[in-house]
Amino acid sequence: MKANEKRFLSFLVVLVVYVIATVAGIAIYKYLDESIPFYWRLLVADVIATIITFFFSVIFKNASVYDPYWSVQPPVILVAFAVGKQITPLRILLLVAVLFWAIRLTANWAYTFKGLDHQDWRYTMLKEKTKIFYPIVNFVGIHMVPTLIVYACILPAVFVFQSEMPLQFSWINILCFALSIFAATLQGIADIQMHKFRKAKSKDSSNTSSYGFIREGLWKNSRHPNYLGEILMWWGIGLSAFFAMDKNPVMLLGAFANTLLFLFISIPLAEGHQSRKEGFSQYKKETRMLLPIPKGEKFSSIIVKIILIIGVVIGVYASLIQEGYFNPSHFLYYTIQSNIEIGIISLITIICLLRNSGEVPNIVYVLKFIFTVAITLTGLVFNFILYPQSLSQDYAINPLTTANFFTHIFVPLLSLVDFFVFDYKLKITKKTFILGLITPLIYLGFVMICTKLGITFGGNRFVPYFFLDYRVNSWFQIGNGKIGVFYWIIIQAIIVCLISLTLLFFLKKRKKNFQ
Repeated sequence: MKANEKRFLSFLVVLVVYVIATVAGIAIYKYLDESIPFYWRLLVADVIATIITFFFSVIFKNASVYDPYWSVQPPVILVAFAVGKQITPLRILLLVAVLFWAIRLTANWAYTFKGLDHQDWRYTMLKEKTKIFYPIVNFVGIHMVPTLIVYACILPAVFVFQSEMPLQFSWINILCFALSIFAATLQGIADIQMHKFRKAKSKDSSNTSSYGFIREGLWKNSRHPNYLGEILMWWGIGLSAFFAMDKNPVMLLGAFANTLLFLFISIPLAEGHQSRKEGFSQYKKETRMLLPIPKGEKFSSIIVKIILIIGVVIGVYASLIQEGYFNPSHFLYYTIQSNIEIGIISLITIICLLRNSGEVPNIVYVLKFIFTVAITLTGLVFNFILYPQSLSQDYAINPLTTANFFTHIFVPLLSLVDFFVFDYKLKITKKTFILGLITPLIYLGFVMICTKLGITFGGNRFVPYFFLDYRVNSWFQIGNGKIGVFYWIIIQAIIVCLISLTLLFFLKKRKKNFQ
């Protein structure tokens, strides 16, 4: 029998196996009592389908029978749950994203499929290493674990289709859709580049690099751009469901598990295999693991700051229109001011880095330190004072609204990362920590002037924050569940000094390590 005929026959066999597994899965799902939650019934059906696939992989002595399950399972599940459901923009976007990813990935598998007489090198390696334990490894590690992870990945989209409640749909869902499409496209480009490399190498080694592995295209700056695409794909799906369904963190478990799978299993396996090739260790040192961008501190610093600025823009914009209309009074709040400050200084830093010299003046680093302290204070006060205090009131602040998430969580955390990683060139003296008090003291004076002038902070708010309301708490009162404004100011000053000292302590550690 010719090779093409054997390959075609293998395709037909795999197709029959998957039809049997799919029919069995659907039958099991329909057979189970409807009183059982749909996700448990779906899980049982998925496991049964996997067991059937495993059974045939044992018969054919080839674990690669399972390979297309990864890209076939999600669209089958989602299409099955989409039938008869009301068409909404969110559901359309999720379905299109999953189908686009699945068709491309399945086509990639079909292109590389050599027949049932060929098994993926990873499975052969595992068989050689585990020996008598291979049947267990085969069932659990090769078949069941990936099934459970992909099940968790597609489940958020299934929840969206099963939900009887009105779902939230906004520009965030469109961004998540764009992320998934981008991820699948990125993965596709990386796979095409790999196929071209292997084809050229097999025909004429002179047409490729001197390395036994690809270092071209996306692979020039990323060791695993295809894996990055797979990771981002499911974060796009998970985040879309997360924001649509009252920010339920369960929607992100699949994307998180998938990320761990690639970081701790797939990538180490691939690099262990590649490490035997000459030059790979040097390639590993020079090239990022996932992000397809040149390795270098300057470039990385610019990318982080761009993301930070985007976070500032989103957060500030969402804050200004969160009442449904543009409200300029929000500019009076320390939160907005500190976000704008860190955004502006980040932009100035980018401009300095892009100049011919690429040097950042120390004054810029000093301002960066001052504003990093300010944005850190914003994050701490909100998450540990304002949010807990709101829980005891008639209202409760939602920390995961777009405005709160970006201004009080995302931007403060990324600002700290940016500071610790890239600002080690700041010249530090014994008195540097005092500079952190500048913005809080200026803002305190600003608030006092506003109150004297009768300027309100939106509506009838006499002061922006409860701990500055001297009409309620007075200046020096302690007791009856109240603390005077003077003592709140002292507490905040101590917090600022601790923030400053902590930042500088770790920055010194970073500076020492760099040197």
